[in-house]
Amino acid sequence: MSKSGQIWKWISGTNKLRWHLNFLISFFKFIGDLIPQSRTGKFFGSFFILFGILIALLPVPILSCKFERIYNEFSQEHKEKRKKTKNY
Repeated sequence: MSKSGQIWKWISGTNKLRWHLNFLISFFKFIGDLIPQSRTGKFFGSFFILFGILIALLPVPILSCKFERIYNEFSQEHKEKRKKTKNY
């Protein structure tokens, strides 16, 4: 077993979580400090921002359409059941 494997085996679960969170916080703290200076960098930065927004918003109409279809089916079934119970 390597030394790093022995170290991780020795550290408890809460300390592992604390170490990972500390690493992630210190890693992402400096990402906003990097601003593209060249035209090419600004172009790619703008492209990836817009691309990320589009990818994030793509499932919204698909899910809302599916939700509407399921809701309409449920409401029709519910109306039919109410009619059947009123007839009896």
